[in-house]
Amino acid sequence: MVEAGIPVIGLHGGVNPERWGPLGSNAISLLPESGHFAYLHYGFEYPEDDAQAYSLDKLTVAQVIGAIETLRADG
Repeated sequence: MVEAGIPVIGLHGGVNPERWGPLGSNAISLLPESGHFAYLHYGFEYPEDDAQAYSLDKLTVAQVIGAIETLRADG
């Protein structure tokens, strides 16, 4: 794998970052702090309730700011 060295923050809700997340030493994958998340692998694993399927609203601004600070410190 060739890295461009660009910092990346992956915001994940339903998708599983182990399967669909960014790669590299400057990459961080974030998941919501609560609810259903990281269930989507192939496209048919959605929860039956659409309200449970949507999870990005549970990803907090504090998580994103923390990831930015981590990447800045490592940079």
